[in-house]
Amino acid sequence: MTYEEFLAGVQEALTHLYDAAFLQRYAFLSIISEEEEDLRRIHEVRRCLLAAIRALRPSAGVPADAPDWRAYRILHFRYIEGLNPGEAMAKVGLGKSQFFREQARALDLVAQTLWRTVMERRLPPAASAAQDGEGDGPADRQRLAQLEAERLCARAIWQPVAVGAALADVRPLLMALAQVKQVELAFAPAHDFTVLHGDPSLLRQVLLNLISYAFDIGEARLLRITTFADTVGQGIGVAVQRQGQQDHDPAALSHRLGVGLEICRRLMDAMGGRVDIQSAEAGTWRANLVWGSDQPPHLLVVDDNESFHHLCRRYLSGYAWHVSGATSAQAARKLLANHTPEVILLDIMMPNEDGWQLLATLKGNVNTQAIPVIVCSVLNEPELAKMLGAAAYLTKPVTQQALLDALMRGYPDPPNRGPARSRLRPGSE
Repeated sequence: MTYEEFLAGVQEALTHLYDAAFLQRYAFLSIISEEEEDLRRIHEVRRCLLAAIRALRPSAGVPADAPDWRAYRILHFRYIEGLNPGEAMAKVGLGKSQFFREQARALDLVAQTLWRTVMERRLPPAASAAQDGEGDGPADRQRLAQLEAERLCARAIWQPVAVGAALADVRPLLMALAQVKQVELAFAPAHDFTVLHGDPSLLRQVLLNLISYAFDIGEARLLRITTFADTVGQGIGVAVQRQGQQDHDPAALSHRLGVGLEICRRLMDAMGGRVDIQSAEAGTWRANLVWGSDQPPHLLVVDDNESFHHLCRRYLSGYAWHVSGATSAQAARKLLANHTPEVILLDIMMPNEDGWQLLATLKGNVNTQAIPVIVCSVLNEPELAKMLGAAAYLTKPVTQQALLDALMRGYPDPPNRGPARSRLRPGSE
């Protein structure tokens, strides 16, 4: 079971927390509780869920308007007091969009608490010992790396990430580490590129883990970090090259590795890339973080309803499109400052700044005016949308075929770049 499936199960169990008939036939309970008798299992699951919610209650002294209090109060009203969403919304004084965003964040916190408990219980004895610093076999490290990578990916915010900015972010820390290790560290970024399905925190972890590994595998004199694009068909990526004496003692090297390199591999896989390590020849060693140069076109969905973002991802699952979302005009501008999507799907009815205002701004800006914008709304105003520069207009509710047809009209690129059947990157759902 993936973390996403576990999270959905936690939400379903909380929704039916006091429905014994439902819980009795709900197979998800056996994941949380090992009790064999139905009533005892239901009681144990209720206890675990309620304890996980109560564990989120902020300590004394935390301001009443703090985000932690909002998360706890939403869960308390919804699942302990059993209020419906509208009643809970009124209690906490939040609008619909913010309420459901905060509820999703709070449910994720509860699920993470239970997930760690379940995963620790499922660890084999050797892996449990490794978690306490005792076991150190390859299988133990891989299992722990898998758990840690799943935990990090579950909290990721998938979005386009500029690799140059990520390297600049970790540079001060790496320079300090290089000084301690007495290694010359050279940054020579030759190409700047964007990873479409990325997360700034995950990419930071990948860079730190890989470069720290390069420091530790031997007595390096020089460590060079560069970026590349389309070098002999390699794609785009980051290269880490070290020069110096390498440690050839496999046992000593294996003992030092821990789970860092394995986590690095798993996080790169989640971001649609890979880690290529080229073994040393006469004192040199090189590792590449590689993404394919044929990244799919990017659709930016601007809609204050996050469930609509998920619907678009489901509709385009299996097609060569990467989908990211923004819940406000301000969030859309922030994303557009770092990356230019191939198409924007824009809602009209949004708070603060509506879609008409954003559309006019986009078409009046030389940096964004060429991006095709598909307006999508419950309103029926195709002529106004066309007058303001929209490439197409969709009326909600939107069908899959209508979205695909609009994308074909709004982004008429060759078949190898348009919506064509292909496997999307891991985690794009």
